[in-house]
Amino acid sequence: MAFLTVGKSRKCPLCGFQYEIGQATEQREPSDAITVFGALLRVFLIMVAIAVVAIGVLFIGCATVLKF
Repeated sequence: MAFLTVGKSRKCPLCGFQYEIGQATEQREPSDAITVFGALLRVFLIMVAIAVVAIGVLFIGCATVLKF
């Protein structure tokens, strides 16, 4: 069963629960500086991940060749 609208609130006819209907908050667009910073941060984190994988592969390769 649907909520009933009573003034500025909605009420459940079965249990009596009610809540006020509020205005939707306004969504703001991120500024260009934040967008550019976010893109640079993502690129940096991807480069770090690639470096970590490369170091891991190098370590495993050296350990395999030197039989540690």
